[in-house]
Amino acid sequence: MPPHTRTLAAGFMLATLATAAEAQNLVAIRGHIAAENPGCDVARLEESYRGALPGAAGHVVVTVHTIEGCDGGNNWTSVIGVFSEEGGRVVEYSLPDPPDFVVQGARVANAVIEVSGAGYGPDDGRCCPSVRSSARYRIEGRRVVAAP
Repeated sequence: MPPHTRTLAAGFMLATLATAAEAQNLVAIRGHIAAENPGCDVARLEESYRGALPGAAGHVVVTVHTIEGCDGGNNWTSVIGVFSEEGGRVVEYSLPDPPDFVVQGARVANAVIEVSGAGYGPDDGRCCPSVRSSARYRIEGRRVVAAP
């Protein structure tokens, strides 16, 4: 096998392993969320950020996910989650003051987790929050706290 072919094959294998590891982490995170919310479905799980953040012991994964159908009902909420892996298990950072709106997105900028979404106006139906909302968070130990 020519050297450039071996290099390409090795690069492809490393990329595949990295993608598989990320997918396994998301599978583990989904399992953790499901275990913490028995009787509910995890309908959407999107990774918004993966990496180091000041205040965290190691790398974290920031997600936006939807919890729905709890106990067979027609209910749902979309929330943010911050997770890490310690000793082969998923650890969820506590969020003492979660956003009071439906989370639609999250990103990290300048070491701050910026969350955006929509809240409910006085005439909004459960289906259709219309008030643009946002919140900012930072990591403090294993907690996600409001950021200025």
